[in-house]
Parts: sequence; C-alpha cells; structure tokens
Amino acid sequence: MADAFDSGYRLCLVIGSPDLSAELLAKPAAHAVRLVAIARTADVSAAFEHLSSGGSGNVHDLRVALRRLRTWLRAYRPELADTLRKKTRRRLAAVAAATNGARDAEVALEWVTAIDGLSSREKPGARYMAERLRLERDAAQAAARTTLDDDLPDILATLADQLGTYWLRQTLESSEKPNDMATVTRDVLVRHASKFGQALRRIQSSSDVASKHRARIAAKRLRYLLETFAANKDAAVLVVTLADLQDMLGVVCDGSLVADLLLKEVGECAARDARRTALASLELDAKDDHTPPFTTIRPGLIALAKRVHQGERTGFDAFRRRWRKRQIAGTVVAVAAVAEALSP
Repeated sequence: MADAFDSGYRLCLVIGSPDLSAELLAKPAAHAVRLVAIARTADVSAAFEHLSSGGSGNVHDLRVALRRLRTWLRAYRPELADTLRKKTRRRLAAVAAATNGARDAEVALEWVTAIDGLSSREKPGARYMAERLRLERDAAQAAARTTLDDDLPDILATLADQLGTYWLRQTLESSEKPNDMATVTRDVLVRHASKFGQALRRIQSSSDVASKHRARIAAKRLRYLLETFAANKDAAVLVVTLADLQDMLGVVCDGSLVADLLLKEVGECAARDARRTALASLELDAKDDHTPPFTTIRPGLIALAKRVHQGERTGFDAFRRRWRKRQIAGTVVAVAAVAEALSP
C-alpha cells in the first residue's frame, strides 16, 4: 500500500542523567538519543549560567560541555536529522569556535609562566611574552563572552525545541520496528574506535602536527561517547585510558602551538625593531610602538621557544613509548567488546 502516516512524538523535557542505562538502551534510538542530547544541552546551559554569574564556572568548563554535546550530535546525526537542522549545527559550531582564541592564549600563558630557571638575561623576554599573552587572553575572553551572550541562549532554546520532537515514517503494511538504542550505539562505538585506531597509526613523527591533532580529537570523541556508560567497569577503564592519552597528545599539540607562537613573535619583534631603526635614521618617530628593544627580549623569547620545544619532544617520546601498535589495537578491541555487550 502506498499510503503512509507520519507520527510525531513529543518528548518530555525533563533533564536527567545522560547515562545510557539498560532501560534507555532498550528504547528506540531516535528517542534515547534525544534524551541524552537534552541532558548534555542542559550541561552547556548550566556551564554558561555559571560563567555569566561569575561563579565557579569558567570558559574551559563551557568548552568541555560544548564538546561533549557536539560529539553526541555528530555521532548520532542520522537519528537526529529529521528535526535537528544543519543551520543549528553550524551556529553551535560557530559559538564553540568563538572560544578558541581565549583557549589558545590561556594555554600559551600557562606554558610560558611555568618555565623557570631562566637567566637574568632571559627574564625580560619572558616577562614581555607573559604580559603580551595576558592582554591577548583578556581581549579574546571579552570577545568570546560577547559572542556567547549574544548567541548561545537562542541556540540552546532552538536545540531544546528541535530535540523535543522526532518523527517515525512507516507504511501501514510494515511490521519493522525502529532500531533500538543498543543496536545503534554498538555501531557508533565500533565506528569511532576504528577511526581512533586509524588516527593514531597515521602519526609518523613529532612534526606531523595535523595527524597529532586529528588523533587527539578522535580520542576525545571516543572518550565522550564511552562516558555515557557510567555503570560499565570496562568502559570506565577505557575512559581513564583515553583521558591519559588525551593529556599526552595535549602536551604534544599545545607544545607545537606555543613553540610556533614564540617563533612568530621573534620574527615580528625583529621586524618592529628594524622598522624602528629605519625610522630613527630618517629622524622619524615610531608612533605607538612601546615594545622593548629586540636585543633586550630576544634571549628570553629564544630560550622559551627552546624549552617549549623540548617539552613537546619529551611529551611525544612518552606518547610513543606508551602507545605502540599493540596498545592501539588492544584499545580498539576493548571498545568493540563494550559495544558487543550491548547486543540483546
């Protein structure tokens, strides 16, 4: 029979635990996915409220909540596609990206201020760079807050509306039941574990920045999915393992970022100094240029870059020792075992 009917199911928007319990795994995937997504949306809202109220929350907490939500929405895209609009996804991605500058400046500041044992000749450059990064961080945080205040509340309201409904389209003659959450989640975990293994195996050297970054993202996404199995001991072990890997790759990736930033600053300071010298030879003033002479800050900038590069290299060596082919394969197999245990 060609006729069909559309049934819309309105979810009760009661925020609960985002854990995938046995009861939730037995529900239709389109239903269960939305319940977890709504809970993760509530986590984003709470982090934003804490940030806005000046409480214990900060931009980092909000970034983590946004990453967890976006990982979930991405992993279960087919189950959400009927009501979750591409425009909403793009808006959510844009507001998350607005916090990147503040995060990068904060990370660089932490690396620079953590370096000790500098000589008296190197300290002026370190002080200059720390102050430069503080100003950059504060400006980036202010810009991020403006974007968050302007856009995030509306995006969260839109998400709540779009996640609150789903549709089942089925012919009257069909006897097929919609896929349950356990079946869909098994495939999601296996797929993400495979991507994780491929990403780690593609890392060839410490200079392979793109591959390291992709592997870090793959580890994060797999970890965030496994976190929904709070009562599963095997999943909990994997979460800890992946968190440790994430920290290792974080040192390596952030080290590359900070080292490049420092080397860029060396070049820009040298160029400013050359311009200042040229203007002086023409008996002209360098307007609004209050940076210290390059000869004063160069030793410190070079020392910082060397120390950061050394830390990055040490972190990569630790990663290589810990994550060999056997460890990668074992982790993929362990995730597959958790996935297979979901089968009815």
